[in-house]
Amino acid sequence: MNTFRILGLTLGIFMLHACGGGGGGGGGGGDGGAPDPDNPNSVMQAIGAKVGNATGNLVEGDLPDPTPEAENPPTVATTRSSQTASNGSTAQVPLTFSSSSPIARILAKVSGSDSFLDIDVSGSETQSIMAEQAGTRFDSSTGLKLDPGDGANLEINLPPDILEGTFQLQFAVENEEGQVSQAGTANITIARLGTGDLQFSLTWDTNADIDLRVVEPNGNEIFFGNPSSSTGGMLDNDDINGIEPDGDPGPEAVENIFWETDAPIGIYTVSVDYFSGSPATNFTVTVSANGEIVDTISRSNFVQGSGIEAENLATYEVTE
Repeated sequence: MNTFRILGLTLGIFMLHACGGGGGGGGGGGDGGAPDPDNPNSVMQAIGAKVGNATGNLVEGDLPDPTPEAENPPTVATTRSSQTASNGSTAQVPLTFSSSSPIARILAKVSGSDSFLDIDVSGSETQSIMAEQAGTRFDSSTGLKLDPGDGANLEINLPPDILEGTFQLQFAVENEEGQVSQAGTANITIARLGTGDLQFSLTWDTNADIDLRVVEPNGNEIFFGNPSSSTGGMLDNDDINGIEPDGDPGPEAVENIFWETDAPIGIYTVSVDYFSGSPATNFTVTVSANGEIVDTISRSNFVQGSGIEAENLATYEVTE
């Protein structure tokens, strides 16, 4: 067994474990009870949810009922009601909402499951991140950017062993007055990509071309121009137009670099590059080791020309 530790983020320090085994682009443990999109409870128990720096707590039961007869009840919707994602990545569900007071909680549930995730977004730092994320959002009816506080990205962390398929996600919001919105829905379709000892997955929420790059311990950089390594590292999904459908079989707005087995001992550096495009973009890098998500790193309002901000996004070490 190898020890995998996060030496330095642009934010902090982290430690992981990586050991031999794990699945490649296939089932990755489906016979051992992997989460199955056809089984809502198995998915609900396995996923995580995050908004800004706030994470969701699993609560038994159904989503709260909408507040009856409120004069100005909060509303919530998504600009992407159907999207693709992959095992070991983070599905980006962009929300827009309106409310007579600030949103305090965002709630997420796999349709048909017996529990939901409750995310407390009332903290000032979370509210600030949500405002940054809303700054990339446009009202489809007016073409104008949303005001701060009118949107956020609901990030759904998908485990590396989740099987292919589609599940429906329900979401709702509650404001500071305790008023609850009607629930909205989004369909998330999972494609299987490579995983195993070590996996880095990038997702984003616009039609920009955003690139994932990983420098492995021998100094070799894996990216679209050098998609495989003699050590077994591989980029198996390179998306060049983000959320726009391109007819390719892989998921949209996802890039994935992985070592199925024998991830080399030493230092790994992860970078994200805004290769082309113009829209301000929110992105998340999801890091998995030995079949478990161990870290997610999100950035808001990433734009062309700000690549320095995302270089050396995180540094990790695999040791014996």
